[in-house]
Amino acid sequence: ARGAAVSEEHAHSSTGPLPVGPLPVGPLTFGPADALRISRLSGSELNDVGRATQRLARQAEARTALLAYRIGESIADDMLVVAATRPHTHHAVDKAAIAEISLQLGISRSLARRYAILGAHLTDLPHTTLAFLDGHIRLSRIEIVADQLSILDPSLRAQAEPLALELARRTSADSTLRDQLSELVIALDPDADRCSVATVGPDGQW
Repeated sequence: ARGAAVSEEHAHSSTGPLPVGPLPVGPLTFGPADALRISRLSGSELNDVGRATQRLARQAEARTALLAYRIGESIADDMLVVAATRPHTHHAVDKAAIAEISLQLGISRSLARRYAILGAHLTDLPHTTLAFLDGHIRLSRIEIVADQLSILDPSLRAQAEPLALELARRTSADSTLRDQLSELVIALDPDADRCSVATVGPDGQW
């Protein structure tokens, strides 16, 4: 056991980070020679490797979205520490958090906000988070699930989540999925407020 611990500690040392994810994918190594390797793919191998790399991209984006939310949350927490002496409006906190996400990840502020809102919704959707991280459901459909279920109370949300994910995994247009989930929400809670406005934090604040 001690040897394993030492080995793991060594792996995290300055010699370099541990390899991450299910790389490589087929003949791809995610190195500079991949352009040549891709040019030599054909038939079913081309399709298989394409689907595998697409899933990797979705897995990476899922983790980026969750990291974006945490970056924004960290900035908001820091601002709240000094709120007693220098009060901040929610707008100021929100603006600073989104700006920091955009800066740190090198993305537009609109995408930073999109990731942040999704990350906030996912704090109450553990199964949806796992499905997002798994990479088989694309971002837009995860966003639809999170948005539609966010208006339900916790017990109904937990009840609806498995069925919502089943619908999200099916082959259908995003608009169809949204309609199906809207019907599901109404069936579970006819009084659900679809006019609620999406906010960055799960409680309306970071």
